[in-house]
Amino acid sequence: MIGFGQGWIQTYGTPAVGVSVQQTNDGGFIIDGHTVNNGTNSVEIYLMKTDSIGNMQWDNTFGGIGNFEVGFGHSVRQTNDGGYIISGQRSLQSGGLNFSDSSEVLLIKTDNLGIQQWQRFYGVGVVTNDLGSSVQQTTDGGYIIYAIKDAGEGGGYLWLIKTNSAGVLLWEKTYDMLNFGIAGHPFASFGEQTTDGGYILVGSGWGSGFTRPIKLIKTNSQGDTSWTQNISLPTNVGLGNHGISIRQTNNGGYVIAGFNGTLDTTAIAQGFLTDGLLIKADNTGSLVWDKTIGHLGYDAHQTTDGGYIWMGRDQDTTEHIMLHKTDANGNTIWTKTYTGSGNVYYNNFFIGNVEQTTDGGYITAGFHHDTINNANGVLLIKTDGNGNVTSTFNITRPSSDRKLEKIVDILGRETKGKKNKPLFYIFDDGTVEKRIIIE
Repeated sequence: MIGFGQGWIQTYGTPAVGVSVQQTNDGGFIIDGHTVNNGTNSVEIYLMKTDSIGNMQWDNTFGGIGNFEVGFGHSVRQTNDGGYIISGQRSLQSGGLNFSDSSEVLLIKTDNLGIQQWQRFYGVGVVTNDLGSSVQQTTDGGYIIYAIKDAGEGGGYLWLIKTNSAGVLLWEKTYDMLNFGIAGHPFASFGEQTTDGGYILVGSGWGSGFTRPIKLIKTNSQGDTSWTQNISLPTNVGLGNHGISIRQTNNGGYVIAGFNGTLDTTAIAQGFLTDGLLIKADNTGSLVWDKTIGHLGYDAHQTTDGGYIWMGRDQDTTEHIMLHKTDANGNTIWTKTYTGSGNVYYNNFFIGNVEQTTDGGYITAGFHHDTINNANGVLLIKTDGNGNVTSTFNITRPSSDRKLEKIVDILGRETKGKKNKPLFYIFDDGTVEKRIIIE
């Protein structure tokens, strides 16, 4: 018998891309992303809810907002009231969304069925490409958005946006990447509220002709800088290190996922090959250890056993989704790569997450490409604790001439049976039946 068990893969025909996923209070999953642009400029933010085994319960799109022609959802989280908060970006340009376009940070709040309650925009979207990389509900019930202001090759800013529970701006802080010796397009793919009420951000630069470290910025509860730290690892000059996500660990330190680049004109994407990075820092941001995993790194979490789960994708020829499990010192326990017959499984470029689920497994989202119909759709991968996506059980068919050996109670003691008590009937062919004599 092949069953769902703790691991499964679900693909959905909706022409959309899954980016961020979270397990919800009911054991299901919430996924956000964006619809696929089929030759038009009407890309919309996409939100989908499933049950615990990935069956879709509902979905919704968000578009047509003012002159909103292109919109992307980068992060979704369930809120204290059972609804959802989505951060992303909208572009007011008709030619699509890229580094040369102007865009604004977008925040959308929905109820528990994905119906929009309100929307807010931050940034003028005139000179810079602004985007909300991730969002989190804060301990005061408001929201913190980890965002960037991208001014192109000349640099940009990491950006913290703090709102109240209705999305009204309370304060914002920008951190000039040039002041940290980092030029090019900035990354601020993830941040997190820390246990002291402050915030931790990770940043790095993207562009040509620069050597870049990974920058950690720790702030207080008002976004004022408490300390900064550079993490520089060996890499080719001109590509540098990149920190994509950061999360606080149980000992007050931090785990960072990212990559560094190696020049290779034969690589299929962006003209380079990459080595994935898993980095452990202490509570001051100082490097404790680093591990090279292979290929692009998007996100890492500390797991309940004290180790880490890392998510990324290979980038040699296929760009398949990868999960990598380590012990507490970053040593490899297992690595899994996921693909399917007639489908290629992807994560979004530089965006995505992995989370440990309540049953000890892992969940990540992305999109699948149907190679037969040349179509894209949302992908959801749920694994067990060892990264497996299917559980196989070999169940022996009972023998037709089996004989009863004995009857035992729940403690293994032989008994003749009592009403309304569980009994175990043990047969000579090794099979067992559980029975209850109902009064």
